[in-house]
Formats: sequence, structure tokens, C-alpha cells
Amino acid sequence: MLNIKVITVGHVPRFNKKKIEKWKSKLFKINGNIEDHTLPSNSDGCNWEFTDENLKTNIPNNKIEFGFTIAIVNCSLEQDYYSRIINDNLVVISFYPIQQILEDQNIPLENVVLRLIYAYCLGYLSSNEQISKSISIRNFTHDETKGCLYDMTGIVRDIVPSCHNPIICSDCLEKMKKNRVSIDKLNIAQNEIKKIKKELFYNLIDISKKHRVASFIIITIITSILSYIITFIFNIIIGLKIS
Repeated sequence: MLNIKVITVGHVPRFNKKKIEKWKSKLFKINGNIEDHTLPSNSDGCNWEFTDENLKTNIPNNKIEFGFTIAIVNCSLEQDYYSRIINDNLVVISFYPIQQILEDQNIPLENVVLRLIYAYCLGYLSSNEQISKSISIRNFTHDETKGCLYDMTGIVRDIVPSCHNPIICSDCLEKMKKNRVSIDKLNIAQNEIKKIKKELFYNLIDISKKHRVASFIIITIITSILSYIITFIFNIIIGLKIS
């Protein structure tokens, strides 16, 4: 089982840390609580982004045996990415380019963190159990948006499908099998990522939008039944008072 250490660096938007800390998986274990750290430097890129070298210098990177560290920030990264491998066993995820997009779709920020944890875990297993900057990100991603863990999302808004009921597409499954990731681990990942989804309330809203006529009929029936029940109870109460 892989060990994942998650930390925040600098000021980040509020998200449900407990959901990540308590996430149950047979592939990885979240080590301890999510610790908060400061970001003691300013941006150093030409477009106000934080370069990989800057983050490498200023983000704590404790060596994790059989795993890696994920640092969550809220700043612009190189090449406008929202996630980058900084060095061996250190990954950075930035909420900066994606927060508003996800919130507009009622997708919690922790979903993208969990999605990327699974993506990097399987990438780790596919690459001789290492996360290294020397590994090309193109080895793990595809340009087509399928709702897959490995959607490249060159257009940032394309992140939405892979943060609600994400999948591992057939092409990626075959690629990982060739890289000696066991079928058992792939099956575990496929089952566990089904839990990465919107909250029930927003799921129901989405369903009602897709099936407006059916939703209207169901709401009408439920309203009628509730009205009948309330009237029935009211008549019983009145009857008891009269008697």
C-alpha cells in the first residue's frame, strides 16, 4: 500500500480536509492529518507564476517510504498547469486555475485532490514505483476528454467530467497493464473512484435537469401524496377534539 502525505502550502480556499484524511482505500493510505505550511517566497516567473524550482526550494518534502508527498497551493504554476511533478516524490496541486470552475458545477475541491491522488498512485505503479520529474506527463495523459483520470484537460474547464464519477478509460487500462500494474489494483481503483462524486443534493439537481418531465411528474405525485397524508392526519386530530 502506498503512503501519501498531503499538506497545504500558503493560503488555500477552504475544503473538506477530513474527507481526504479519512478516505478508505486499498491502494494508498493518507499519512496523518493534512498539515498547513506557509509559502515564504514570492512568484518568480515572467507571468507571476511560481516556477518548479521556487516551489522545490520552499515546500517541505519529507521523504516518504513507498509513496510521495502532495502539496496543495493556490497560486499560478508553470505553463498554467493545475498540477505538476516538482521533483522525485513531490507533487503540487493548485486550486488557483480550477476553483471557480469546480464551484460553478457544485463539485467540491476535495474531489480533484482525490482524483489526482489516484492518477499519481497508478502513475507511480506504472513507473517502477517512483514519481519523478523525468517522467513525461504525456506518458500518462490523453488530449481527448473522456472523464478519465488521465484527461490532459488542456482547456481547464474540461476538468469537470473527471471530478464527478471519473473513470479509467480502456486505453489507459491497457497501457497500465503493459506497464505491469496488476489487474487486481486496477479493479480496486476503478471501484474506489466511483465514490468521487458530487454531494447527493447536487446529484439530484443534475438528474432533475436531465429529466425535466419525469422530475415534474414525480414531484407532482409526491406533493399529492403529502397533501393527502397531511389532510388525513388533520381530520383525525379534528375528529379526536370533537369527540
